[in-house]
Amino acid sequence: MIDFDMLTHAAPFLLWIPFPVVLLVGLWAIMGRIPRRFYEKYPRRLLKRSQMPFAYAWRAQIEREDLPFIEKARNRSVALEIAILFMGYPMSIAFNIQSAVALYRCNRTADMPTMIPPLRNQSSRNPQASRRPGSPR
Repeated sequence: MIDFDMLTHAAPFLLWIPFPVVLLVGLWAIMGRIPRRFYEKYPRRLLKRSQMPFAYAWRAQIEREDLPFIEKARNRSVALEIAILFMGYPMSIAFNIQSAVALYRCNRTADMPTMIPPLRNQSSRNPQASRRPGSPR
């Protein structure tokens, strides 16, 4: 039998798992950013375009000896974006576990008997029969 209380207490820890990974990848990406000398050499707009994941037209405007530095910064920024994207998977797993446990508890308590007695006759032909005893006419 599954201990649902343990699942509800363990699910929030899934939210903390990706934070150290994203923090380390973020520090790694910051260490590999574009050096300051390239901002003096090339327009800022061109360097910002070089960091976009699916754009390659900027390569023709950059000299060959500068290309490895900019490519390194680009690859690291894309890796950071992917790490942030995958941070959502443990979060969705945790929320799915919590909602499944909540639904299980609702269904378990819905099967319990209620204290409200059912109406005697619920036919639509006789409206007098569907009234509760002692209710005004």
